[in-house]
Amino acid sequence: MKKLSLLYILFLLACSKNDPDPGVGPLTLEFDNRLEDHPGFTITYDVTEIKLKRDDGYVFDNKSQSYHVDASDEGSQEISIKDIPSGNYTEVTFTVKSMNVSGDFEFQSDISTYVLPMSGAPVRPEHEPEVHLIFSVDKVNSNVQEAFTVDHIHAN
Repeated sequence: MKKLSLLYILFLLACSKNDPDPGVGPLTLEFDNRLEDHPGFTITYDVTEIKLKRDDGYVFDNKSQSYHVDASDEGSQEISIKDIPSGNYTEVTFTVKSMNVSGDFEFQSDISTYVLPMSGAPVRPEHEPEVHLIFSVDKVNSNVQEAFTVDHIHAN
């Protein structure tokens, strides 16, 4: 009887875990390189050290991944990140390396880190939110820190 009671207590303790698994889901960052006023421009850069901050303060860090973005290759402009813990993410941080802008003017940058607030990207196992990031070529010469902005989010 004591063994059965002990097993029952262990079973209850295992079932009453304080940290329930919240699940994981994907999120896509879509880099929209605005070139309407600059036909013939080429833009390339590498995106690394992506971090997503959830509304409860948790930070998901995807720093081990690197992505090459090329304005002439639409597929490279969508970065899909898998296995993000579920929740509402309100900030994205990323580092841009080796940026090259060529056309009417030339711009090169080695490394810049951007911290952008978001209205909330709901990550859940059953859908994939898309965060649309705008890169404005016109701002690289005046204020490169304002060149990237979050335009909108599709909750999907």
